[in-house]
Order: sequence, then C-alpha cells, then structure tokens
Amino acid sequence: MLAIFFPFRCMIPRLVYFLDGEPAAKTRWLALGKTQSQGVLTEMKLLALPRLISYFLLMAFCSLTVACGGGGMSGTLLPVMAIAATQHPLVAQVSVSSACAGQAMVEFGPDTSYGRTTAWYPISGSYQKLVILVAGMKASTPYHMRTQVQCVDATLSSADATFTTGPLPPTPLPALRVTRPSPSTSSPENPGIEQIDVIAGSPTPLIGTVFTDRDANPIWYYDSGPGTYAYPYKLLSNGHILLNIFEPENTVLREVDLAGNTIREMDIYTLQKKLQNAGFGFLPGGFHHDILPLPNGHLIALVDCSKSFTDLPGYPGTIAVQGDAIVDLDPDWNPVWAWNSFDYLDVNRHLNGLPDWTHSNALVYSPDDGNILISMRHQSWILKIDYNNGAGTGRVLWRLGYQGDFALTQSGAPTDDPSLWFSFQHFPSLISQSGPQTTLAIWDNGAVVRLIRMVRCA
Repeated sequence: MLAIFFPFRCMIPRLVYFLDGEPAAKTRWLALGKTQSQGVLTEMKLLALPRLISYFLLMAFCSLTVACGGGGMSGTLLPVMAIAATQHPLVAQVSVSSACAGQAMVEFGPDTSYGRTTAWYPISGSYQKLVILVAGMKASTPYHMRTQVQCVDATLSSADATFTTGPLPPTPLPALRVTRPSPSTSSPENPGIEQIDVIAGSPTPLIGTVFTDRDANPIWYYDSGPGTYAYPYKLLSNGHILLNIFEPENTVLREVDLAGNTIREMDIYTLQKKLQNAGFGFLPGGFHHDILPLPNGHLIALVDCSKSFTDLPGYPGTIAVQGDAIVDLDPDWNPVWAWNSFDYLDVNRHLNGLPDWTHSNALVYSPDDGNILISMRHQSWILKIDYNNGAGTGRVLWRLGYQGDFALTQSGAPTDDPSLWFSFQHFPSLISQSGPQTTLAIWDNGAVVRLIRMVRCA
C-alpha cells in the first residue's frame, strides 16, 4: 500500500479521486472537507501503474489550469459573462460570475478597444451571479463587451462577446442636430453625454426624455406614456433614473432602472396622505420643476401648495394664492421634514402678480453646511434655507436678488439699480464654496438681458 500526501489547494474539482486496484475495483469520488487549504491524505494500493500515472497527470493538469497550491486567492479562473437583451432596445443585461469576491464592471464599445465602461459593482464570488445593465449605446449597432473583475490580488477579464442593439421606437424622439465651429477652436470639446428634456406641446406624440452622445445620437430614452411627460429626471447613485411624471390629473415620482422597469413610485395623493398622517400643516398640489437626491439617500421634493387670502391689496375678495413647499423624503420616501413658503415670506411681495406667487424652479444642496438653496422665479430671489441635513429650523438665512439681503456696488459705490440684478432666473448652479463665500452661476431670464451671471455672495 502506498500513502501519498498532497498539500494542494484546488478550486476545481473539489474531489479526491480514489483508485482501488482490487480485482473487483470500482471508481469512487469523495468530496473534500470544508477547508480547501488543508492537506488530503490518500491511500491507494499500487496494483495498476497506469492508473497511478493517470492520477498524477490529473493533478498536474489541475495545477496548470486552476493554480493549485501556493497562497493564491483565486488563481487564474476567469470570470464568466453572459449577455441578454432587455425590454429596452438600447440596454443589455450582462450576467457576471466570478470565483473571487471583489468588484466588477463591463467594458463596451464598437470594437475590442471598448472605450466605455459601466460603474463598478460589488460581486460576491463563489460564482454567484451579478447582473449589470449596460446603457449608452446607439440603436441598431453591434458592440463588443467584456467584464473585468478586481479581486484582492488580481484583475481578471472575461472573454469578449458581442451584442447588437435594437431599433428606436416608432414614437419619435426630438430631432436634434450638432454643429461645431469650422475651423475648430484650439480648446478641446468637453467629453460626456447630453441630457435632453422636451416638455413643449406637440401635435404628435413625442418621447422627450432622452440622453444622446456628442453627435446627438440617442443612447437612452424613457417613454412615460401617451399624454404624459417627465420633468425633471435625475440620475441616481445606484444607476437608476428618478423621474417626475406629469399626468393629466396627477404627478408621480417614479424610480426606474436602465431597462425601464419601475422600481417604485409615489403619486401626489399618496404624499398628501403621508403628510397628513405625519402632522404637517399643508397639502401639496403636485410635484414640479425639481427633485434633489441627497448623499444620504434622502430626496428633497419641490411641491406647490395653496392658501386662501381675503382682500389683499389690489385683490379684493378671496383669492387662492399658489406658493411652494419643500418636502424631505427619507430613503423609504416618507416625509420627515418640510418647509412652506407661506410661513416665511410676505404674500404681498409679488413681482409677477397673483395667484402664481413664488413659482420656484430649482433646488440646490449646500454640502458645506447641509442647507438648501431654492430659486423663486416670481420673487427674482434665490433663498438659502436652514435645512441643516434635516435638523434645521427652516429659517430663511438669506435672500439673494433685488430687495434681498445683499447690496450691489457699481464703480465702488453702493447702488439699488434693479437692472443690475438677475430676474425671473432659472438653473442656479453651485460653483464653489469657501468659508462664508458662495459662488453661483445663474441663468438670468430678465426682460432686458438673458445671460449666465456669476454671483458671489457672503
């Protein structure tokens, strides 16, 4: 009898092969114990030399193909990738399996140089399947794909595979055209993609929610259905899309994945009930203009609300004035904090008449202090609200704009000239923050000038 000790650590096959040379020999398989790193003591009777040689060849093959032995974590086992179509013609579903745990992503492009990648996603290892949705491809076009898996001590790539996208839908998308200077400028063109949101009325149905490449080719779109449109829509950190859907008698907050599957949604009537049950003192009329995803998983929703007044100056009788409110939704979309314009502003200040009093159109998060900026078009103001990451009082910290809390100077002298201020603005963007100083870019929709202004306030 020959006793042999094999200090091997094989990933496959996870079995020890016993050769029994007795006259009535049978081939038997026995699974290893829980710990692959422990040695395996095998006894075999050396009665058939060819079988013993075959055994050693088998173990040598194992060491070459799966890196038996040593302290390696996963050897050279490559990740496995499978590609399938989804209900969205421009989106592929890639299933990734890996022997090792780590993170995985998908490379894709028109040839094997790829050029684009998805985000990285955690992968569990042990060949548990991870599904990655791949978007960003033109219609009716073949693409090459492969997956990469980063493990503790190695980066492994799958074999290349191809996927051909489907055609665009019969419902038309916006007609877009890109022009470039000729000759081209010395500065390079910015990379990236374009986010298009068309909400203007059209005599025929139109899908207005679309991402394009730099040449205006659609690479993703969402059809919200006949008689509806999405405004706005935001890309979430998990790769999903958050949309505010306008329906004839409703507004709906909806989260979808890249394949267009609805993950969850909440209409304005559900939010009304939640606010009532939580004891908030107003009812929202609808989601509108902006949704603000926060780093902690909360959403800040902009909603309108109304309040009736009697015999306001210039408005005899009773009038329902429309203002705005901010609602903080936790990760389960339950309201946990709210701010109402009627509690903090003077209803008699209206630059565009009543009943559309405030007409807010944008929300901006201030990461330095956890507060919120709100753009009020019909006040020609940008307000900073004491939100303090959900612990704030709601107090208006400052008002930026004409008759607000900041003074302008011209040629070194103070001035109260309203034409020097922005008015009826859109799209404030936070450029930088340094201590008490904040720099914003603002689209000025004033009747006299329409331009982007850089505003610093402190």
